[in-house]
Amino acid sequence: VLSASRSSPTKPNVRSMTITATEGAAPGSIIGQVRVPGDGDGDGSAVTDGQTATYLVVGGTDQQGTFMVDRAKGDVYLVRELDYEEGSRYTLHVEVSDFSRAFPSSHRVRVDIQVLDSNDHAPQFTEDPVTIVIPESLEPGASIYTFQALDQDGSGPNSDLRYTLEHCWPSTPDLLSLHPTTGVLTLGRPLDREATATLYLVVRASDQPPDPARRRWASVTARVFATQRSRPERQPKHVVWLNKR
Repeated sequence: VLSASRSSPTKPNVRSMTITATEGAAPGSIIGQVRVPGDGDGDGSAVTDGQTATYLVVGGTDQQGTFMVDRAKGDVYLVRELDYEEGSRYTLHVEVSDFSRAFPSSHRVRVDIQVLDSNDHAPQFTEDPVTIVIPESLEPGASIYTFQALDQDGSGPNSDLRYTLEHCWPSTPDLLSLHPTTGVLTLGRPLDREATATLYLVVRASDQPPDPARRRWASVTARVFATQRSRPERQPKHVVWLNKR
C-alpha cells in the first residue's frame, strides 16, 4: 500500500506584484487587480470567464483599511483617499484560491502598492513680510539675507524649490542677486544710501514637478533699508600751555 501524502513539508507558494496609485485618487477607484499566478514562468494571468477563484487579504501593512480586494474578481479598490505624506508604500498579503482546475490550488500573493505624490501642496515662506537692514559700508559679494520656503510635499521634484527675484523697486540693475537654489540674497555692487535708501523686493519660490502645468509657487515681499555709513569720531584737540620763565 502506497501513501498518497508526502512526509516532507511543502514550501509556501508566494508570488509578488506591484501596483502604483496616484495621491488624491477618489475612494471607490480601482487601482489594480491581483493576478492569479500562472504555471512555469511565474508570470501572473488575470481571471477570465469560466474560471473560479477567491481572493482574501490575510495580512500586510494597511492598518487603517485604505484598500479592499474584491473577493471574487481580485480588483483592488480604494476605501479612502490616498495621502502621500501619510503613507507612500503599502503591502497586502492576499490568499488566492484557484478552483479552475481539477485539483484546486492556493497561492499567497504579496501586493506592493506605491503611492505617487501629486504635488498637492504649495510652498510657504517662513516669514512674510521681511525687513532687511544693511549698512552702506557693506562690501560687494557679501550675503544680505537668506529667503527660506518650505514645501510639505514628499521628497523629490515636487518639494524641490527654486527662488527668483521677481521685482525690485526702484530698479537698480546688478545691485542685488538671488541664488536660485539656496535663496541667498547677495550685494552685487557698492551701496549708495543717498541714491537708494530703501528697496522693495518680491521674491518667488516655485516647486519643480515634471509637469510644469502642475507647478505651485508662493511669493514674499521684502523691504531693504540702507543705514548711513558710520563716520569716524573726531579726536579732541589737545591744548598745551607753555609757561614762560
